[in-house]
Amino acid sequence: MKNPTIIFVESNTTGTGMHAFQLAREEGLNCILLTRKIELYTCIPEYIKIIEVDTNNYKTVEETVQKLVDSDQVEGIMTTSEFYIPIVSRLCERFKFPSNTLEFVNICRNKIRTRKILTELRLPQPRYTVISKDEDLKEALHPFDFPVIVKPYNESGSNGVKLCSNLVEAINHCSSLLNITHNSRGFELERKVLVEEFIGGEEYSVETFFDKSIEVIGVTKKFVIGEPYFVEKSHIYPAAIKEDVKNEIIGTVKHCLNHIGYTFGPAHVEVKIRNNKCYIIEINPRLAGGMIPELIKQSEGVDTLRNYLYATIGKEKRLEKKHESFSQITFITADSDGVLKDIHFSKEVESMDYFGYKNKNSNVRIPENAGDRVGFIITNKTKYLDVLEDIEKINNGTTLVIK
Repeated sequence: MKNPTIIFVESNTTGTGMHAFQLAREEGLNCILLTRKIELYTCIPEYIKIIEVDTNNYKTVEETVQKLVDSDQVEGIMTTSEFYIPIVSRLCERFKFPSNTLEFVNICRNKIRTRKILTELRLPQPRYTVISKDEDLKEALHPFDFPVIVKPYNESGSNGVKLCSNLVEAINHCSSLLNITHNSRGFELERKVLVEEFIGGEEYSVETFFDKSIEVIGVTKKFVIGEPYFVEKSHIYPAAIKEDVKNEIIGTVKHCLNHIGYTFGPAHVEVKIRNNKCYIIEINPRLAGGMIPELIKQSEGVDTLRNYLYATIGKEKRLEKKHESFSQITFITADSDGVLKDIHFSKEVESMDYFGYKNKNSNVRIPENAGDRVGFIITNKTKYLDVLEDIEKINNGTTLVIK
């Protein structure tokens, strides 16, 4: 008897993308990857069947999936690429596979719609405005005090997000974003940008999973660097946080997710805490990036990626925590632009056992988004203060040779 099949519509080219293929294989599933650019996948496993199709064209993808559903025992459709979540949701609705609704996904992906929903819910959020291609930028920005955040309405990985300290910077960055016609995966962009009041304060993300109801897996502490850009430098999971603040975060996030129709799989909500109030920065209908799923797995034994796969194929989830500890990831970043010639680690850092970094002779630059990070180091300890100490050791004990 032929094994059942799972269809992937594109994938992350590293990290969770490649790991998802492996997990599907372990579950006895045949894997089919639909992609418009096979050259993006340089490390694709041999057991993946690849079908080249214009994945940016829904009708073409639907026709391809229809043929697969007619000929194979297809169990589900998924993606680990944020840009293709809307297409996957639409396909799942069409072929009756488990998924969030397209409406929910579109609210999350479109930052402008997210802001409007939060306004309706009267939840704390930054003051904001939407600027389109034909508007007078100076007039549109006039009501704001500086600094402000200027961001594209549907990118990912902090692409295009910039802190602008004055009117000239804001006008220039708005103009730059409004002139971008397509995103990194080739989708045509609506020519709009979002301008937001800058909210200071502690940064966290809430990792959730829907299993009959919203399950809060945990809260992650986030450390960012690189103003005027915002690049995540370190994460600690779970965050050490006062109970009342934690309850405020979880209550706010669950209220919002319930209201906008969250009913399937993982979600990742980024928030800031200012004056003990929880400000929702963005909602993502997907697993967390930045290796946070690995931190959760190491800290508590909950495999959120495997559970996403289980949810996709209608298998019972396993969300119970098996143990308790703290994990951190610190990203290696460049302090100058150039070519990476070598990386030197102190003995303490060298003894840490979970590494990943770019090959020598790779081009690197001072980070402006997540893709600019050179590598990462993960550690797991029983005490929160110990992982904080590891972050300091990594930052002080890692030297890049860039020429």
